[in-house]
Amino acid sequence: MLLDVTVFDWMNSYNQFVSAFDGVVRLLTSKEIKDEISQRFGTNPGSVIPSDFCYNRWNKGANDSPLFVRVGQGEYRYLGPDVPHTCLVYWRPRCAVEDVVVGERVNGTLTLYDQNQGCSEANSTDVSETTLPGVLALSQSQIELLYEKYMEILALEVGEFGCQPTETRHLLGRLGEFYCARMVDGTLASQVNQAGFDVIGKDGRRISVKTTAQVSGVVSINGKTANRADDLMVLRYTNGEFRVVFHGEIGIAIDAARPYQESFELDLSRAIKLPTRIEMLGEQQ
Repeated sequence: MLLDVTVFDWMNSYNQFVSAFDGVVRLLTSKEIKDEISQRFGTNPGSVIPSDFCYNRWNKGANDSPLFVRVGQGEYRYLGPDVPHTCLVYWRPRCAVEDVVVGERVNGTLTLYDQNQGCSEANSTDVSETTLPGVLALSQSQIELLYEKYMEILALEVGEFGCQPTETRHLLGRLGEFYCARMVDGTLASQVNQAGFDVIGKDGRRISVKTTAQVSGVVSINGKTANRADDLMVLRYTNGEFRVVFHGEIGIAIDAARPYQESFELDLSRAIKLPTRIEMLGEQQ
């Protein structure tokens, strides 16, 4: 019985990668990988495609037998076969110029997100060449991992590189979203910088998250998109931890804020005194 040429090429590449890079722990460039395989086995460099064997990348039709993690454009780290790796999984559709998140691995198990149903099993073919994924249905395990990674980066920025927390607004903003998603057992909004809200709770409520490192001052609520959120969560980062200043209906926060141009400015000293959603639900029962 003849072995399919495609299967043979895949097995050949897989075995060559394992033989060449077992035990290698440093970062490898795409050129280094191609040169090493070419020199060892005489393989055409154009046939050496490490991106087809990545834990954090998905290619339609490729076999799911990952060996590498792609760290950056043309940079890889070799992990080896059957590693219980946890990561997001990226893909670049033909209709896009940038990578998009299409799934995740949790302890090595691959799940692809489905635009209409939330997620599907790894052997799904629901991810089409013309459809971008909708909801980032990250598992709680994935959110926990991302939260830990971002907290490590923030600790380096503040503790080792001397940045003030107020100078790391983007990091704090993303960490605030992860923190909120953990609290409400939810997930992130489907788009980067989603207008109006950042997190979707398990109960379906849309939450706008505002994170600050200021002890006093205001947080701004965009008046044009405020109606797209159900709730507001205001977080304060001090002394290495997050504290909830307010978590409740966004209408309550807007009523307590002062108008400023096309926004509303909510003073932190007022926010902390507002009734939370839990308190409001308690009064209704």
